[in-house]
Amino acid sequence: MPQYTDACMMLDRDLKYLRHQRTIAAPITFLGIGLHTGERTTMRLRPAEPGHGLAIIRKDLAIYQQAFAVRCEAVIDSTRCTALGNRFGHQVSTVEHLLSALAALGIDNVIIELNGPEIPIMDGSAMPFVEALEKVGIRRLDARREVIIVRRPVHLRQGSSWAELLPDPSRRVSVSIDFEAHVIGTQTISIDVTPEVYRHEIAAARTFGFTDHSDGLIQGGSIKNVILVREGKLANPGGLRFRDEFVRHKVLDVIG
Repeated sequence: MPQYTDACMMLDRDLKYLRHQRTIAAPITFLGIGLHTGERTTMRLRPAEPGHGLAIIRKDLAIYQQAFAVRCEAVIDSTRCTALGNRFGHQVSTVEHLLSALAALGIDNVIIELNGPEIPIMDGSAMPFVEALEKVGIRRLDARREVIIVRRPVHLRQGSSWAELLPDPSRRVSVSIDFEAHVIGTQTISIDVTPEVYRHEIAAARTFGFTDHSDGLIQGGSIKNVILVREGKLANPGGLRFRDEFVRHKVLDVIG
């Protein structure tokens, strides 16, 4: 119990933006294409009341089939992106970049409306979402947040990949990746994620893909929204935004 109490005190002292529930101050509209579907999408974020949480509404579906819970139990696929499903057999995919921005900025009550099956990819990073959220403003609500504190290690493994949650009063994320492609190789980062750190060090890192992957999943990808690796080398004429942009984007994904 003392360890749990100490963690709560440090959380309350150091992460003040997490004390109260928050939402956005006004609606925001995004226009873009889906990375995997290639379909043009309009997305609108609307403020929500305390305790509402995050919810996705697909306006292109019959009204009683539109709702998607933003919860881990709703994840139905994680092949190249995160997809959520509902009980009617519909799905909404590539949710991780938007959810990453919302989580990092401490926004936990928002209604997300879409007219298609995929969140728009924008420039491949979370920065367009962060900039729009900061521009419209974040409103503190008169309700305390419920915060989960990890009290003992939780370890998951799938193939050669693994993830672990460890007790820590901070929001530190550590990621290591290892790719055969020379331009990526082995990259490691460990970073204490606050809203300011996220904006300057993580949000702008873009997703990446390989030209030799011909599984047909990326219909809307281009060098405008993906770091493209061709024969082990970078195909984007503009280069990288960070020297280790690949692993920084994985931190973005982990948060989302």
